[in-house]
Amino acid sequence: MDSTKIKFYHKVRLNDGNCTPGIEDVEKARSTYIFDELDFADKSVLDVGCWDGYFSFEAEKLGASQVVSFDNPACRWGGIDGYVFLHNHFKSRAHYVQGSVYDLRNIFLDKEFDIVLCYGVLYHLSDPLFALQNLFYVCKDTIVFEGHFSNTETPCLALIPYKSFQNDPGNVYAPSVSYMELIGKYNGFEMETPKASVGSRLSLLFRRKSDTYIHYHSTSFPQYESK
Repeated sequence: MDSTKIKFYHKVRLNDGNCTPGIEDVEKARSTYIFDELDFADKSVLDVGCWDGYFSFEAEKLGASQVVSFDNPACRWGGIDGYVFLHNHFKSRAHYVQGSVYDLRNIFLDKEFDIVLCYGVLYHLSDPLFALQNLFYVCKDTIVFEGHFSNTETPCLALIPYKSFQNDPGNVYAPSVSYMELIGKYNGFEMETPKASVGSRLSLLFRRKSDTYIHYHSTSFPQYESK
């Protein structure tokens, strides 16, 4: 497969030192994602919204015992070609699963992952609460969210004005940090002090403290799709 014909999102450094022609230089922003603060050695990892798989492959390099890359290519541009190319390039053992975040509990049944990565996903969703319940449910210990969060003191989901964030009509909600903290508590997780931010984007880290979780049911809504 010719990498020059692939629509990469992530800029990923290849084994020869060159980088894929993506638009998001995640390597330079690793600290923003709290990625380097996590201990992946012998851990199972679920990378939700993996796109080209940069964090999946990096977690594997850092000693993760199992990596599941999860995404729905139908809800974004680029397809799966970038992931397939990098999976082959790095001779990865990561397993790709295609599906909706709203179906996580059904897809993985009673499976729990030591670490769940959820980067750049929540603000695209029409039902963040249902997604959060599923994400916390499949997490055994540590989960990290990166995205667009508001600093409103009251726990709330703020609607993002149309195309006001990155000129993208698919950006729907900006949960407040206090909202995230409260939903985490409902699901048995405590939020640690946010460690990194770039502009209006922030990363939040949660660790499990109990086995409680909320009971919430919803219809699965699709992400924004262009007609």
